[in-house]
Amino acid sequence: MPPRRIEDGHHPFGPAVARLIGQFASLPGIGRKTAERLSHHILTCREEEALALADAIREVKATIHQC
Repeated sequence: MPPRRIEDGHHPFGPAVARLIGQFASLPGIGRKTAERLSHHILTCREEEALALADAIREVKATIHQC
């Protein structure tokens, strides 16, 4: 059976996973397949690891400003 594709924001694991994949896919150089892989990693890693990534993103956006 071929893998299911995400169409119109639907995903077998729900809209939160579809949104995560969409956010990763919106980054430069990240295609849909890589976005799916990154999302899978986030789903399977320890909660502390996922939250550390989220905190690092928040911190850099709050403290670093482009000239």
